[in-house]
Amino acid sequence: MKLKTLLKESNAWDRKFGQSLPTLEDTRKAYKTKMIKHIQDMVKYSDRLGSDDINDLKDLLKLIQKIK
Repeated sequence: MKLKTLLKESNAWDRKFGQSLPTLEDTRKAYKTKMIKHIQDMVKYSDRLGSDDINDLKDLLKLIQKIK
């Protein structure tokens, strides 16, 4: 894969003038927020999941929320 393609796919360049580049901590927070939202949606719309699966998802959600 070419570097030019990788740079175009990156969101690091989508920022306003004077705004700093995203840090590793910013990326971690964004990923954690995305994962929490995804798991919450899975629990919310869990028509086909069994109660054990829902409990596992809730446990996973608690674990992710504890991670800094």
